[in-house]
Amino acid sequence: ARRKGAYERFAINPSKLKADDANGYAARKAQELALTGMLEALLDKRRILELYLNHVEWGEGIFGAEAAAQHYFQKPASLLTPWEAGRLAVMLPRPKHYQKFPQSEYLSGRTEIILLRMGSAQLP
Repeated sequence: ARRKGAYERFAINPSKLKADDANGYAARKAQELALTGMLEALLDKRRILELYLNHVEWGEGIFGAEAAAQHYFQKPASLLTPWEAGRLAVMLPRPKHYQKFPQSEYLSGRTEIILLRMGSAQLP
C-alpha cells in the first residue's frame, strides 16, 4: 500500500469541516438554551437585561454600558440622552464595525427608529 505524504495526511477536507462546524454550532445552541432556561428560572428579566448591558462588548476592549458611555460620549451612562442611549443600542449587533464607521447611514437611521419607539417601550 502506498504511504500518504505529509500533505495528504494533513489536507483539509471541506465536507468534514462543514460537519464539524454544524456539530459545534448545535452544541453551542444547546448550551445557550440550557443556560437561558437556568437564568430565567433564577432571575427576573430586568436583572438579566442589567447583567447583559453591564457585560456586553461595545467595541474593542469596551465592556458594559458605563464604559461605552464614557468612551463614546465622555459621560456616565446615567447622564446619556435618549439619542445617545439609542445609538449605543443600535451598535450592539456589530459594535466593532460601528466603532470603525461611526458615521454609518444605517447607524444613524436605526438610531432615529429607536428614538421613535422609546416612548412606547415597556421595560421588563
